[in-house]
Amino acid sequence: MEIILVDDGSQDGTPYICNEYTAQDSRISVIHKPNSGLSEARNYGIDAAKGDYITFIDSDDSLELGTYSRLFELIDKHPEYDILEYSINVRYNSQKNRKLKFNNREYNDIRAYWLKERAYKHAYACNKIYKRSLFDDTKYKTGIIFEDVEILPRLLKKCNVVATTEIGTYNYIYNGNGLTANAHVKQLESMLETHIAIMKETCDDRYFKYIINIQLDVYRMGGNVLIEDGLPYRGTLKLTLYHLLGIKRLCLIHKLFRIIRHSR
Repeated sequence: MEIILVDDGSQDGTPYICNEYTAQDSRISVIHKPNSGLSEARNYGIDAAKGDYITFIDSDDSLELGTYSRLFELIDKHPEYDILEYSINVRYNSQKNRKLKFNNREYNDIRAYWLKERAYKHAYACNKIYKRSLFDDTKYKTGIIFEDVEILPRLLKKCNVVATTEIGTYNYIYNGNGLTANAHVKQLESMLETHIAIMKETCDDRYFKYIINIQLDVYRMGGNVLIEDGLPYRGTLKLTLYHLLGIKRLCLIHKLFRIIRHSR
């Protein structure tokens, strides 16, 4: 394997620590670059990679011991897998964890992976192993926060087989001061626009409800109403209200309810 460290303009001791690692292990290399954000840092690493497969580890995160060796034993048996997704444990603090576990499944129908596996709820870049060739003409979009949500549907269009496995665990450390946790309304609007574009090609009732929830948050934070009225998705109380009231009234009522609840 090769390990590529991308030092995205760090202002602390990171550059020196990276250099020390490269001196200790010939499998490790480092890219020092001016700060330009996570998407471009990922793209630099992708361009430098020489392996047949790529995966990502974000700063502060860790892996359950033996995760990669076990995953690649599976990939060796199934070279047809374009993307392999494995479990992720989100650690909010020492008392609160949320583990997303997967069963052993294969998807030849990528639409089924997106909707039945609800991939839109865990479009993380980090808990997946990708064939390097998927990135040959596809890169992360720069200047956005939710870059993993934006790129995954584009990568999936190039896949023949996507698999999930119960093997291994990625430990994601939630940072309350991080970019995603402090996303402002324009960034949430951008994510909403991404989902609306996907929805026009692939959607069901559950996915539309998920998109509605993003729209409600966007409006509550002062953003625009981007979803149209009259779309044919039903099955829950929220979607019933969407059809009865229209999206603008639903957004307004949700915002008022949140204000009242907060004031109490």
